[in-house]
Amino acid sequence: MVGFKGLFTKKTLFGLFLGQILSLFITSTGFSSSELARREITLLFLKSGCCKRAKPEP
Repeated sequence: MVGFKGLFTKKTLFGLFLGQILSLFITSTGFSSSELARREITLLFLKSGCCKRAKPEP
């Protein structure tokens, strides 16, 4: 069993920090997607990695 002091090593805190950053990216991506959908903006992603705005269907 790990002692209380063993929980707060640099490695553990760094892992928690990276997890929070990843969570922030996932949340912001979901929020951005829902905002674009709400505004009826569709982005088409091409194989080359570029994107262009598509016209919304009537």
